[in-house]
Amino acid sequence: MVKRSFKYVVIALLFMAFGVKSMAKEFVLVIDPGHGGHDAGACGAFSKEKDINLTVALELGKLVKTHCRNVKVIYTRTTDVFIPLQTRADIANKANADLFVSVHTNALPEGRIAYGSETYTLGMHRAAANLEVAKRENSVIRMESGYKMRYEGFDPSKSESYIIFEFMQDKFMKQSVFLAKSIQKYYSRAGRQNKGVHQAGFLVLRQTSMPAILTELGFISTPEEETYLNSKEGVRNLAASIYNGIAEYLEVYAKTDVKRVSIVASPKSEPNNQVKDDLPKKKEEKTSSKPSATDRKQEESNRKEPTKPQSANPPRKDAVNEAKSPTRVGKTEEDDNKKDAQSNVPVYKVQFLVSPTELPANDRQLQGLSNVSCYRDGGKTYKYTSGSTTDYNEIRRLCNKLKEKYPDAFVVAFVDGKRVSVQEALSLQKKTK
Repeated sequence: MVKRSFKYVVIALLFMAFGVKSMAKEFVLVIDPGHGGHDAGACGAFSKEKDINLTVALELGKLVKTHCRNVKVIYTRTTDVFIPLQTRADIANKANADLFVSVHTNALPEGRIAYGSETYTLGMHRAAANLEVAKRENSVIRMESGYKMRYEGFDPSKSESYIIFEFMQDKFMKQSVFLAKSIQKYYSRAGRQNKGVHQAGFLVLRQTSMPAILTELGFISTPEEETYLNSKEGVRNLAASIYNGIAEYLEVYAKTDVKRVSIVASPKSEPNNQVKDDLPKKKEEKTSSKPSATDRKQEESNRKEPTKPQSANPPRKDAVNEAKSPTRVGKTEEDDNKKDAQSNVPVYKVQFLVSPTELPANDRQLQGLSNVSCYRDGGKTYKYTSGSTTDYNEIRRLCNKLKEKYPDAFVVAFVDGKRVSVQEALSLQKKTK
């Protein structure tokens, strides 16, 4: 009896020693070195943005792996290859990541000089300079075939395309801003000029489903900055600044004590001129180590919404998240169009499949989907959609979910029963709200 009890005690101790670690949830950090392959990004006198981004990102990952035991690092790329923006976000979403950090290098037109580092969260730009940065970073989608369909008709060069970000509700804004401000704080300690925390419409951040930031290390177009960005000291200090910001984030939001790494400011660095953030001044954006339980309510009450939140109303029969079996789509689509015409407001759906023939209701390709319908849009093919809602954020969530099974799924919009671009629908919604 004593021997048996001793055996159980030994087993329990072994379980505690080796099993507890595996039980703890691993924090997943996705590091995204911007550009790559045939997309060089911004170019300086002797270097390219894609190489600087990758070098700093790899150094950042090395610091995290060395000092953060319970953090798993995933890179969107570790070599000089081209990765589409949507694919970068998909990597993070499929990994169920807890944090997404995109590393980039800034630039200005010839003849203009600027110094310093800045960090962005997702949102609507509040300064022309922020819009220009977003346009430059988003222009990479033009290197992708079929980008207009994949990004719902988004044109990175047109200012009107960015109206889409006015309607987006980023539920991770508070965490993202906290991380951005923490990174900027450590940039300052490294002797970098602090260019602040900003909001702008970055597609790579829009597609992610976790707290996410995009940081601009410095200006490759400024000779002194380019030299610093390519130096061992510069790479180390920039990576350490981002790492320390992440460490601070882990302590607050993951309740994990993480060691900081030292940063030695360069005496040749530009003066640390503090600048005001251009983010809306809200209570929830204070970098307190004790987040308030009412922050979410305050955040949602301050943010403008195109329509009343779906969660505030009883579930509609055609709600996107309603689980029901696919139906014969011809009549269903006709009924939806009539309803759309009566409401005279944009209705969003997710197009996930195109077929040369009409599919039966029990076709395996339609199984497990909610509110399935189809339209022909004047063509010979049958285009199948799932979901139907006037809430753009709701349809985005469904689209991200469907992409796991249908990688080419994208959002489509209808007004008065007719197919229109998402940009047109959002513009109309803005005018009528």
